[in-house]
Amino acid sequence: MTIKRMKQRRGTAAAWTAADPILASGEIGYETNSGKLKIGDGVTAWSGLSYFTGGGAGTGDVSGPVSSTDHAIVRFNGALGKTIQNSVVTIDDSGSPNIPTGQTYNINNVPHTHAGSVVSGSAIISDGGTIAHGLSGVPKVWLQATISGETVTPSVIDGTNITVAIKTNLLEPGTTQTVYWMATL
Repeated sequence: MTIKRMKQRRGTAAAWTAADPILASGEIGYETNSGKLKIGDGVTAWSGLSYFTGGGAGTGDVSGPVSSTDHAIVRFNGALGKTIQNSVVTIDDSGSPNIPTGQTYNINNVPHTHAGSVVSGSAIISDGGTIAHGLSGVPKVWLQATISGETVTPSVIDGTNITVAIKTNLLEPGTTQTVYWMATL
């Protein structure tokens, strides 16, 4: 059996762009500096061809912007289905979200507008305990229980503290637990 070697046309992205050739139908062009491929159709110049993505559903089936915001949450464009969009909301390396001032967001499907003052954290707390939010005003509050079957709700919110109610399914005082919280003006 004779083994044949197949060699593709290749060059840097800049060289391909400068030459802008028309690849023959099925001919492969390889960018040596990016590792990307284009496959010719015999009619379209290099600049008009899309990069090869592997075809079909699955790996390589998503496209997105050339650049993005570091730590941004990835969103899919619903109109195009497979295109990734950037987001104004970011999450830092510790998992803390950042929502820019003036943005509207939902917590449990309830819209909130970020007016510029958001604080969040976690506290080990029991029923009737308080969390000092540190905002100058009475905030909107979001609380999350960490023990399944128990609910955590604010019983009193004032300009200094959030008083927390932790209840079991039988409406009895719940277990002391870590409660995640966020407050915004």
